[in-house]
Formats: sequence, structure tokens, C-alpha cells
Amino acid sequence: MLKFSHFDDYVERLRHGGRAALVDWQPELERLEALALKDPNVWPQKQVGTVTLLDRARTYAILGLAMASTNSEAVRSVYEAVRRTAPQLLHPAWEQVYERNRQVNDAPDGIDDEIESMLEGGLMAADSVKAVLQPWRSLWALSDTGLLPHDSLAFDPFAKISISRLAESIGRKPRGRTGTPGPEQWLALLDGSARWVLDYSDPLMTIIEEAREVCLETGVGWCEKGSLALKARARVQAVIDQHWPSSAPPLLLKWRRHTVSGKSEAENSKIPLNEAVAHLAAACLVLVGAFAARRKTELLSLASDCAYQDANRGWWLKVFIGKTIGDIDKMPVPASVGVAVGILELLSASNRHLTGDKWITRILKPSVRPGKEAGTKAFVDVDLGRSRKGFAAILGIPPMEDGTPWSFAAHQLRRGFAIYYYYGNRYANMDALSRFLRHFDPEMTRIYLSDENSERFLRLREVMMARMRRQEEAEARSAQAEGAARAAAEA
Repeated sequence: MLKFSHFDDYVERLRHGGRAALVDWQPELERLEALALKDPNVWPQKQVGTVTLLDRARTYAILGLAMASTNSEAVRSVYEAVRRTAPQLLHPAWEQVYERNRQVNDAPDGIDDEIESMLEGGLMAADSVKAVLQPWRSLWALSDTGLLPHDSLAFDPFAKISISRLAESIGRKPRGRTGTPGPEQWLALLDGSARWVLDYSDPLMTIIEEAREVCLETGVGWCEKGSLALKARARVQAVIDQHWPSSAPPLLLKWRRHTVSGKSEAENSKIPLNEAVAHLAAACLVLVGAFAARRKTELLSLASDCAYQDANRGWWLKVFIGKTIGDIDKMPVPASVGVAVGILELLSASNRHLTGDKWITRILKPSVRPGKEAGTKAFVDVDLGRSRKGFAAILGIPPMEDGTPWSFAAHQLRRGFAIYYYYGNRYANMDALSRFLRHFDPEMTRIYLSDENSERFLRLREVMMARMRRQEEAEARSAQAEGAARAAAEA
């Protein structure tokens, strides 16, 4: 017979580990690992293109778990068991994200929020917790009315605290939420990023190629004196004057900004070439993140050939979805995302050629000379969460309504997509949005759409819909008048 101690244990397991904690999956994983030591093919596998990878959904199913209900302990345990017995089955992007988590966990600033959210799976929204508690309430209702003649409950599980309040106490607590950019900031970010990708990328690549060629040919630095250095600078400056758009922020004929002290305001406002490449990479990631609604770690794991066109010339993006499905998935994207990915492939080509890696966000600084490619300082910083506030400033994004400067955060791209799709699209659909975000829990999608500006967005939607209705009515009246005029003329 079930006792209150059983219910209490059920609640504690649910509180600390989600649904996965209700299942005794560890012995089955140990059995699988023992078998895999003799035969790695014991692990469920699937074919992704020409590569054989671990089928995580089937693996969790063997353990009695669903992908949507795994918790951090299950995720880590499965990963480590497979790495010990069949590391060739692990997708490189998954391993890269997992190892990065291990490296930054002891960093002074703490664990990366995006990686932490990816590995903390299993924490449930209050509505989902309530659904898992519901069988206890049903058992008590049947027992209390005498409709369960055997194995009935002798206690009311929710006598001291209601099921709703208990679910709220167990459900995940919201962290400090990433604010949604206002319409002015969102449009300025997308417009500025699109200009860098569509208008500035070709001129910048031409200038960078010429600058590298001059440096390798002459062997001189930009700050050196003498006629040879003067001719080298003049040669590159001529290319800048010829190709760099006048509407773009001015370039500084140096690889990096050494210091701002003692320099003129005009020179300090110019962008060094290494920094310009970083801004171009940031613009590409902004467009991908804003139109594909991907998380920061998912953007950083983009691989070559991840964007492609189908037979109807529609663009698709293949990306590793870390937090929910833990696998590669594809989604439709606009052509601008395909262009942005193509630029990232060009920027990362030299490093991919040297290392054999396929990550298109590992971009060598153009100033790096051959043989000096090792070390983190050789790479452009493309971490949107750490270094792109300068990019937002370059775009001239307006301040918030209260006059405070807009603070850029990578997760705003994902939330911005959700907000502006749902409130700004006439045919917006919650189910379609949940699918695109790869949310298993609809409550999470509703959380994305709740914001201190929700009422404002709703009013904007109502205004937009009213304008569209008026336009449609005017077009209908005009068509009716034209039809009547033709009928009169024919008569």
C-alpha cells in the first residue's frame, strides 16, 4: 500500500531531478556500458549523412527516459559512458560544447549561461510539474469516493498544500531574464548587421586580402618608418579609398588599436582591420541568430556547409540543437542567413585548411603571420555575449525609451525572433513557434512571449491588424468600383 513517505519521496525526486529522477535508469546504463566495452555497437546508432552517430533518443528510451525529460545527471552520465566506450559515436559539436562547459566551470565569472542551460535539462515548468502530480490527486479522488476498492490511498496528498502551490514550489524558478529589445533597437540591429553582411563584406575582404599580401611581400609593419613602409601603407590606403563605402565607419590602417591616448578623436573613431573582421563576423552571427532563433552555443558550433538550398531554391540551416534534442536538426531560413554563413566560411577558410576542423566561427585574425596560428590570441573573438557591445555601438543603436543605453545580449536574438514573429506576423501560430524554437514544453514558449513590453507589443499588433483591414477594405471598394465601371462601359 502506498504511504505518505512514498509521496514525499516522489516529490523530492521531482524537485531535484525532474521526471528523470523518478526512473531508476542508472543500473540499465551500467549494463549497457559493460556490454559496450566488449562491443561498441551495443549503443543505438543512426546515420547522419556519411557519419554514424549515437542515437540519443533511442539510448534514453532504453533507459526508460524521453529526450524531453532527461536531467543533467542523465545527460552527463550517458555522454561519459559513450566517451569511455565508443567516442567515435559522439558528434564533435556535442563534445565541443561539453568540454567547454568543463573548462569554464571554474572560471572567475562562473559557468557560461548558455552551456549551463543546455546541461540543466529536466527542470520543469510549474504546469508540467502539476501534470506529473495529477495521478496522485486522481488516486485520492477515487479512494475518497470508494471507487478504488483495493490499493487505495489512506491519505490526502494535498491536504496541507494545494497541488497548484506545490507545483509552483517545485517548478523551475525564472533566472534574471534577458530583456527584449524594443522595436527601434531590434530594427537598428538587423539593419546595421545586414549592411555589414550585404554591403561591407566584399569591400572588406578585398582590403584584407590586399593588406595581407602587402605585409607578406614587404615584411614591414604599419607603424614602421621609411620609404618601403610608406609605399606599403599608400598601396593599401588606395584600396581602402577605392572600395570602402563612404557610408561605412572609417577604417584605421592598422591591424589593431594599440592605444587611444594621445590620438585625435577622428583616429580613435576609426576601426582597425582586425576589429573590422570581428564586426563582420558578429554581423553574420546576429543575422543567423535573429532569423534562425538559435542560442549562443549553437551559433558557435556552426560547421561548414551548414546552410544549403533545396530543389526549390529555399534556404535551410543545419545546426546542433544543444539544449533540447542534443542533435543536428534543420530549419528554414531566409537567404540572408545563407549569405551570412557563406561569409563565415570564407573568413574561417584559412584555419579550417590548416587544422582540418569544420567550425566556421574559428576565424584567424588577418594579422596572424604564417607559422604563428597557434594560441587563442590568434583568433577573432566571436563570442556574442562577451565582445559585441562594441559592435552594437558601431551600429549606432538608439537608447531605450528611458534614455539608458541599450545593453546587448546574445539571447536577445532568440527572444527577439519569438516576440516579433508572434506579435508582428498576421498568421503567427504558437505551435509553429514552439516547433521552430525546438521547445518540448509549450510553457517555455509562453514565457518567451511574456515581457514587460508585452502590452506594448500587443497594441502594436492591434494597430497593424487595423491598418491591414482598412487597406483590404479600401482595395475591395476599389475593385468593386472598377468592376462597376467596366460593366457600365460594356452596357
